[in-house]
Amino acid sequence: GYTLVLTHAIRAHKETWEVTIRHFLIICNTSCSPYHVKELYSIENPNHGESALLNVDIMQAWCKDSWSSMEYVRAVKAFLLADIHHGACIDFSERRLVGIGHSMGAVTLYVHLPWSLIPYPPAIRILIQMLTTRIPWTSIILIEPSFSPMASLQNV
Repeated sequence: GYTLVLTHAIRAHKETWEVTIRHFLIICNTSCSPYHVKELYSIENPNHGESALLNVDIMQAWCKDSWSSMEYVRAVKAFLLADIHHGACIDFSERRLVGIGHSMGAVTLYVHLPWSLIPYPPAIRILIQMLTTRIPWTSIILIEPSFSPMASLQNV
């Protein structure tokens, strides 16, 4: 089966995906579906929703008045690359990972694609190499209008 990893848009939270999750489970886990969802994780940006309440002391010490979207990238990376030797109960390297990201969540997953497959400018390529480790995605679904080929034509 597949392990789905969902990331949300800015100004949203992990519960944003609840209805979508219900539909995924109904559709994918029927006997006639060729796809089976084994696990599903909605990763919340550490300064959004309930995570913001849980992380308030850390955020005040770590980032004071500013919060970079790269913190969400780091949080996703830490979650997926933690293994049983680093406090996690799950080894995601053994899973068939499918990333599904909306808006900022899409960008968060996008930077985890193998950097060699994307024509980044050299400075960005170096930054991404430093900040990311390749996550073994089976597939990634990016939900972001600005990624559309038509976006540049419409100034979206």
